[in-house]
Amino acid sequence: MKNSILYSRLIKRNLRISLLIIISLLTIFHSCKKEELITPVIFNEEQNHLIMQFTAICNDNCGVSNPLKLENFVHNKNAFPMAVHIKENYYYDPLSNLNLFNTFKLSKYQDTEAPSIYVGNDEKNSVTSLLKYKPEKALAASIGKVELSNSKTYMSGTEVDAILINLNITTKFSNSTEGNYFVNAYLIENNIDGGETAGIYNQAGADEYKHNFVLRKSFTEEMNFPNISCSLRRERKTFGAVVPKTHISNNELFENNFQITITPNYNIQNCHILIVVWEKENTGLYKFINVNRVGIY
Repeated sequence: MKNSILYSRLIKRNLRISLLIIISLLTIFHSCKKEELITPVIFNEEQNHLIMQFTAICNDNCGVSNPLKLENFVHNKNAFPMAVHIKENYYYDPLSNLNLFNTFKLSKYQDTEAPSIYVGNDEKNSVTSLLKYKPEKALAASIGKVELSNSKTYMSGTEVDAILINLNITTKFSNSTEGNYFVNAYLIENNIDGGETAGIYNQAGADEYKHNFVLRKSFTEEMNFPNISCSLRRERKTFGAVVPKTHISNNELFENNFQITITPNYNIQNCHILIVVWEKENTGLYKFINVNRVGIY
């Protein structure tokens, strides 16, 4: 009888201890979840610079001896290069995206193939303007979250494995403003072989060469954009989705979701994303506002 009482007390004691452990674990879990939910989203609100250069693999000076080659800008943490390969007349450049090239060319303030150095809100063609720039807070800044999944697509009528890139963007305007703003994202690829054994990708005049900062795709070029003219559709596929308000409040946030499919001729390990905010002016030209980089891995 005495042993039964002791055994019963031991069971009750163990049950109380187990209950206390469970309550403690639930409290810790609840605290962690609460802390995770209130963690603030941090934007890099510095004014960054977009270095856009029209280029081609037929150009002997492209990236080899050109003093304004894009590699010279990578040491500036606020400068983000973009090489837009041209596709004109009879010339074929396998790295060119014809629609993006044509639309960007029409919207450039300065008709030149030298780098368009978008410093703040001004388009320059001088490295000096970038070096003299004093850091300031940007009007808008974006962050992005990337999700990858396996997919299928067609190349020359044959179904092939592909990767679907799902990109969620949040754009914050730091000040109240009025205007017609657009948000887009661009896939940039580095380390594309351009040496003498690279076939159609060979950079003229180079035995060993890597194509870097190559503009591959716009994240809106696979979207339909119905019920608008062909010219406006080309602009949307290049400059992106419309920010749904023209009167924007201080610290107001806007969300975008874009998807593109990557075929096997891309090396996604060498890719990153540039998110750019543009403003369409009354002249029809698109004014650069800011750019932010998003890694894929």
